[in-house]
Amino acid sequence: MAEFTLVTLPGCRPCHAVKEYLDRLTYEDDIQYGFTFKIIDASRADDFVRQNDIQSAPTLISPTGKTLVGNPGRDKLRDWICQELIAFEEIGE
Repeated sequence: MAEFTLVTLPGCRPCHAVKEYLDRLTYEDDIQYGFTFKIIDASRADDFVRQNDIQSAPTLISPTGKTLVGNPGRDKLRDWICQELIAFEEIGE
């Protein structure tokens, strides 16, 4: 199953909003979208932030390695996730 990574910061409202969107998408559309996500607190993960060149939060990293920065809103987030899930399937992971 595809796993996305959400990089957040404490007290970050856009981070919280993206997390809520992801929660809803995985719950409401779990059959269609079949993905999971983990959360990384950037303030406690300096090495991860450096290795992945994270510049701001929220940053969502797809299983293909592409990133989405900021809060695009639920519909654009859903579209981006769908595109990344298709790409993930195509590379055969």
